[in-house]
Parts: sequence; structure tokens; C-alpha cells
Amino acid sequence: MDGALASVRNTAFYQPGTRIHINLNGFDHADDAARAFQTAYERGGGNNWFTTEREMRIVGDSVRRGYRDWSSITFYRGGNVVEIPLPGFLGG
Repeated sequence: MDGALASVRNTAFYQPGTRIHINLNGFDHADDAARAFQTAYERGGGNNWFTTEREMRIVGDSVRRGYRDWSSITFYRGGNVVEIPLPGFLGG
């Protein structure tokens, strides 16, 4: 698990030119892409998280802290690209 999180952290924070692809299938609230991301992001900052939730926290924090642009992230649901506007909690 630590290796996976380190890899996500490295890409999210230190490789801003690398596009990140996030598949929302299986997320809570996956029918609402923005809510699915926000829920995972919020849970990823707590004490009881799944690896995917912590990964969403890392990706979100890289945007919030200015290491990565939101437009460098592509979200998918059901095999289709879904647009999520930059969330207010990340500076949008």
C-alpha cells in the first residue's frame, strides 16, 4: 500500500505534465461524478480510509497546493469521460 501511495504522490505532485486518469466506477455516489470525487477526497483525509480514497486526497491536494492543474486529470464513469468542474474546496 505504501508503494502505491508513494507512486500516486510522486506523479500527482512532481510530474504535473503526466495526465492522471481516474475511473469512478465503484465509488460511492458514482452516479454524480463530482460528489463521488468529493466523498472519496474527504474520506481520504480521515483515519479510516481505503487506498483509493487516500489516492483521491493526494491528487486533490496536489491541485489545491498548486502542484498540478485540474485540467490534467481525466475522470471516467462507465467507460466514458465525465467532466467535473474544479471543486470549490480545491480552489474553484
